[in-house]
Amino acid sequence: MKLYLIILLICSSVFAQSEDEIPADIQRQINEAVDYYRVSLFDESKKLLLKLLYSDKGEKHEAEIRYHLGIASYYEGEVGNAHSQWNLLRKKYPTSQRSQEISRAFGIMIQDDYSEQVFKEEQFEFDQEMKYSFYFWDKRRADSRFLFGELKDPNRAVEYYNKLLKKYDDPDKKFKIALQLFYLYAGYNINDFGYKGSSAESSNISVIANAERMLAMMEAQVEDEFELNYNTLIQANYLFAVRLSDQEFWSAKVKANDKSTPFFAKVVALTANKPNNLYRTFSLLWLGDKAKNYVLSNKEIKQFEPLGVTRSNMLVFKAGNVHKRDWVKLSSRNLDFSKTNPSVLVNFKLEELLEIQNLTDIYSPLDLKNELAGIDGGSIVYLSTNTELDNENLTNWLFEQFECADIECLNKSILTIRFDVQATLNQTLARKRLTVYSSRASQFVKFLSVANLVLIKKNEISPSDISSLFLDRLSALYPELGK
Repeated sequence: MKLYLIILLICSSVFAQSEDEIPADIQRQINEAVDYYRVSLFDESKKLLLKLLYSDKGEKHEAEIRYHLGIASYYEGEVGNAHSQWNLLRKKYPTSQRSQEISRAFGIMIQDDYSEQVFKEEQFEFDQEMKYSFYFWDKRRADSRFLFGELKDPNRAVEYYNKLLKKYDDPDKKFKIALQLFYLYAGYNINDFGYKGSSAESSNISVIANAERMLAMMEAQVEDEFELNYNTLIQANYLFAVRLSDQEFWSAKVKANDKSTPFFAKVVALTANKPNNLYRTFSLLWLGDKAKNYVLSNKEIKQFEPLGVTRSNMLVFKAGNVHKRDWVKLSSRNLDFSKTNPSVLVNFKLEELLEIQNLTDIYSPLDLKNELAGIDGGSIVYLSTNTELDNENLTNWLFEQFECADIECLNKSILTIRFDVQATLNQTLARKRLTVYSSRASQFVKFLSVANLVLIKKNEISPSDISSLFLDRLSALYPELGK
């Protein structure tokens, strides 16, 4: 806040010297008072200003004088007196230059001073709650929990952090809470929890989804690359990419696979304006030949950016092997493709294939689009794989589609669809001796969008139909596999 004060003091000198209506002798006395409070002679400054205010010549320039009375009081630490002077100035001279300056700058200071104590109390409470959370788990020293043996279950920590997420709206706090949950889910703990303790493919699907959900939540709390948490976000995506590559963080060699590639790619996207970032350097190294898919050329930027295609979308489309003729069409959906996994593009291809195969006669993609148009933020179902959405109207709409009365029923219904499709795919792949595509099939099921799950439910599309479509149109869903 002192910065605002310094800036305005500089401006005040320039302004005052350029104000023709203030006579030279009055301006000289004001300048003298300013020099007094700048060297902490506050009483002398205020006496001079008050004497001038109630003089015959000075009363005509009340706005300027009360402005400096406020600054002198604020410097002295008498915030209440400063506010009184500025409020009186704004009330009596609302259109004056000084009143406008106060509204722009000091209004922020007034508000902050008023809320500072509340903020400190909330921050203290938050810090204590975060410390308490480490009674449940400790990613550094297990011994620090030896007096709390009954609380060693990391699931208790998950419950605790989820309560904190609901409690706090402050982006920085939500980011830090989500970061701890990410460490748990991603397996960066000593409790054999999360990805660290999950060996079965079915368990990994759930763990990866939870870790990815935390990464998405963290990203949502960061406005731009200049925030302090931005570098932590980059690191977290890199950490998870290494984890999904089944390598140690300090491995001399990491090989990107189908699971880790999207997260290495996310690091590249997040560091687009940081060419020398070490996480970017190593992400590109581990991506190998695939790295070119995640770096835009100047030609591509010049060609498509004027057409409304964002750089983030270009990267997602390029990574997803989307033909350039479709870039503009996909961007016209006005969706933030940067907030999701590149597999979202597979879902758009799947939606198109379902319609081509006449599997959406009961409830078409157009029906879905029209209904979502009437729901604020409804388009998120095209991007999200998670039904726990922060949108009451959309959640209620999903309840109707799946004939449910609560979130538990909804999640159970969706889990059943995923499980049945996965089981059918596994059986089909085994029967046709195509288990080489098992990992791709698991990824396909894991990243089925809420939108496609609605289409499957409403049209009563069978798991065998989805399985057949996947195998028959594999090259259409994943062009990088070839024909």
